[in-house]
Amino acid sequence: MKGYIESYVKLEEVKARDDHDFYMENDEFVVVFRKYEIACGAVGPVELRLPSSAIKEFLDPEGPLKNF
Repeated sequence: MKGYIESYVKLEEVKARDDHDFYMENDEFVVVFRKYEIACGAVGPVELRLPSSAIKEFLDPEGPLKNF
């Protein structure tokens, strides 16, 4: 599937929203885009997986994800 999404979606144009679905799994922060949100419906929901090291600088050191 890798590379398939990139052929349909310009990831640099995807905008973050306050109501995105997300979860944490192992050492990754996963943002879930709903069906049709950033790609055609046939693709289904799209998960953007970010290693914790990629987002650590954006986390509040005193917030609930301080140990992530």
